[in-house]
Amino acid sequence: MELITSGRDCDIYDAGPGLVLRRTKSGRSIEHEGRLMTYLHEQGYPVPRVERAEGSDVVMERIEGPTLVDHALRRPLRLGRWAEMLADLHRRLHRLEAPDWLPDSGDGGAAILHYDLHPLNVLMSDRGPIVIDWTNARRGLPASDVCQTWVILASSTIEGSLIERRLGPVFRRLYVRSFLRHFDADEARARLRGVGEERKRDRNVRPEEKVAIDRLIARAAPG
Repeated sequence: MELITSGRDCDIYDAGPGLVLRRTKSGRSIEHEGRLMTYLHEQGYPVPRVERAEGSDVVMERIEGPTLVDHALRRPLRLGRWAEMLADLHRRLHRLEAPDWLPDSGDGGAAILHYDLHPLNVLMSDRGPIVIDWTNARRGLPASDVCQTWVILASSTIEGSLIERRLGPVFRRLYVRSFLRHFDADEARARLRGVGEERKRDRNVRPEEKVAIDRLIARAAPG
């Protein structure tokens, strides 16, 4: 199979006309991803259609289109619209009933959380934004999901051209502010220390990103 792209956790291969295969690099099972995406598709939430999920592989619909990051950087003057789009994807997800088999975050909430919902995991297709990469999904408080997105936006390293790396930090700060305006920022801030420390334990988070998370906690977490 032809490798299409490779991320920190998974490789994506061409699986035939209109399909891709998502395979974990570690060999861990992602059948739960396929199960959740099937559930979300049935509820009308914008995810790729799943064909089958077996062990470390999920075969699903191929979505054509740029990531929300690429889309937004080409139209930076519409930053507020792109932040509102991400916020709306959060709200739509959190309104859905979480199935009993979804892992519990332990924060007392009952909403479906993507827990990695940032612009690189949103593809801008011809039928609108499509959310991908459901590896970290769980049941919990919506504020925890919003906080996780905040942590990722504020700490993730910027790759790409020199121009993107120079403009990225400015664009990111403005995007974070615009995104948080759509939620109760105090609720998200109350979750910041716990969410940030959990994020640092993720094996895919780079050392420089952990430093950035510590700075964010020191600057914005209560107490």
